Amino acid sequence: MAILAAQTTETQEFISLLHGGCGDLLVIREIDKQSKARNVFKRLDSALTYIPPQDKNIYIGMFAHNDRDATAGTATSAGAVWADFDDTGDAAEVVSRIQRAGLPQPSLTVSSGRGIHTYWLLAKRARPGEVVPVLKALATALGSDSSVCDAARIMRLPGSLNLKYSPAVPCSIRSLSP
Repeated sequence: MAILAAQTTETQEFISLLHGGCGDLLVIREIDKQSKARNVFKRLDSALTYIPPQDKNIYIGMFAHNDRDATAGTATSAGAVWADFDDTGDAAEVVSRIQRAGLPQPSLTVSSGRGIHTYWLLAKRARPGEVVPVLKALATALGSDSSVCDAARIMRLPGSLNLKYSPAVPCSIRSLSP
């Protein structure tokens, strides 16, 4: 029970940091072991009470949306920019890439289960046209995964499990310095 409480707190903290102050819909995607996906749309207050099921891979949209289709066309704003290092779970390698690129350390680092996600929180929410070019520049500068550079992007939700592997691996916040 203590593990579930810690995971729920992690989930709430992540959602609050990335989507605090957002009035639009947040998308949470639940994918079961048979790869059946279901989108759950929530406003911030109800998203903060979301408890990730432990029998599904759970992702959250990086952008808020003004409609229930979670496409790039309905994306309204993001509270961070991010990079995905699925090619390495080595935190020292990620730190080295960030330093070589001359970038500040991220506000938030997440272990996705087999990789690392980094997030730089924004002072105010930004529109897709402002965020997407920055995501592309980050991916190029860091040699990170460029497939996460779009307004429909979802990323693993801390407090959930990465079920792609056996045994399942927790997705968790590694460092936080907002």
